[in-house]
Amino acid sequence: MVVLTLIGVVAGRQVTAARQAQQSQRPTQTEADGYRLAAGSLSGGSQHEEHRAGGVTELRFTWDPAVLHRFYFPIANPGPHPVRIEELRRDLDSFTIVDVHVMFPGGKQPFQPVVITAGGDLNLVLTVRTDEPPAPCARTWIESLPVRYTVLGVSRWEQVPTPRVIGFASTAKAC
Repeated sequence: MVVLTLIGVVAGRQVTAARQAQQSQRPTQTEADGYRLAAGSLSGGSQHEEHRAGGVTELRFTWDPAVLHRFYFPIANPGPHPVRIEELRRDLDSFTIVDVHVMFPGGKQPFQPVVITAGGDLNLVLTVRTDEPPAPCARTWIESLPVRYTVLGVSRWEQVPTPRVIGFASTAKAC
């Protein structure tokens, strides 16, 4: 009887230890909430000027609603888990994203949700149209774009930084 009791106690402890180990391997909501994406290294785009000041590089485009601009938006996943990029917010304060393509080694394809591996990166090509400038010498810029992604089963929005500041400046002669 004593032997059977000892076997039961040992087996119970093994089951408890196995459950604890399994639970410690599951990602937590807190881990997903603390996850962050980063700017990738690719930068550039269609007709623009580069301006540097105080260690910041700006890719400056003409603020003209009649012109479509293209620029790269690289996203890096520095974390230890794969993430699925679901969407980008397309209507922003100074411009609207009218098209998104994903760059692959064989070329680019229209955006569909895509996975970035742990430690990997993804290069997007954004085509944007600006609204009318609010003033003759208006200028605006962005340093991040809102991206919805899923990590560890949790969907979330995050402002992902751009590798360079993206600026728009009106071209009025008095500016």
